[in-house]
Amino acid sequence: MTIVDVARAAGVSKTTASDAVNGSPRVSSATSAQVRRVADELGYIANSAARSLRERAAGTIGLYAQWSARTASTAEWYMSVFRGVLEEANSASVDVVVLSPSRNPGSFRLPRCDGIIVIDPDEDDPTMARILNGHLPVVTGEHAVGGRSVLASASVNHAGAFSELMDHLADRGAHRVGFIYCPERTEWATSLKGAFDRWVTEHPGDHVAVPVPLIWTESELNAAISALLDTSERVDAIVCGPVGSATFVAARAAERGRRLGGDLLLAACTDAADLRSWVPAITAIDDSPRDFGAECFRLLHCYLKTGTADDVREPLPATLLLRASTGD
Repeated sequence: MTIVDVARAAGVSKTTASDAVNGSPRVSSATSAQVRRVADELGYIANSAARSLRERAAGTIGLYAQWSARTASTAEWYMSVFRGVLEEANSASVDVVVLSPSRNPGSFRLPRCDGIIVIDPDEDDPTMARILNGHLPVVTGEHAVGGRSVLASASVNHAGAFSELMDHLADRGAHRVGFIYCPERTEWATSLKGAFDRWVTEHPGDHVAVPVPLIWTESELNAAISALLDTSERVDAIVCGPVGSATFVAARAAERGRRLGGDLLLAACTDAADLRSWVPAITAIDDSPRDFGAECFRLLHCYLKTGTADDVREPLPATLLLRASTGD
């Protein structure tokens, strides 16, 4: 018997039920009486360990993202995620401490906080490993690749939107699609590459995938562009995975005489301001980073208030934004 069962039976939210059984003044006397009556009928016993945790709570959570400050392009997406976390935290009167990736992971120390949100965990990040192996409850934004156990995870349906994008390119006449993918071991990167591989299996053709790191250099991206556009088997569509790469690809394609939305279709896996302002505007996937951040906070805050992880939720939707670069 958990507080979730009490909340359902009483017809209130989990937070309201928890506040009621713990005597919080934020709940009306009538609602408190109703919830306590239901709890008694169900035989619910309050989690004393969770209550002790709340009584010694710091009122602060940590927020960690390995890639957040590497480039202006990645910073834009992560700042939207952070905004979602901070807005929810402010409403709940919770402080947030942003944790920076450690140059010396061996010296990284967990701060005094009640729990940590890790955004887009990378299996190869040693600082993330120390966070997950620590004593604090951890919620991740995207699942931790490699099966590491965490309290809960928020996720986005990246693969669904990517498959929709590939179908759209095929409908627009693309026969040879080039995918510039990120080889990093994050759920976002692996889910996109997996979606591409599945789509190619179901739609046979001379499609090609080229790896470029999320934090790319011009020489790395130029090599990938050359592999896609400077051979006898040139692609007629390119999908860009690394954040900030699509406009660079667009400029290099124009130098080669390719026309976006005409003889070359172009799309990005993450939306950004430069894609919307480019001429022609570039098709992209909007994965709602602000809502994503808010969901991460709600999952952690729910546990800190109730002592139980929230119910498993469906992935947040990602939306395909069609623009002129794919002939729309």
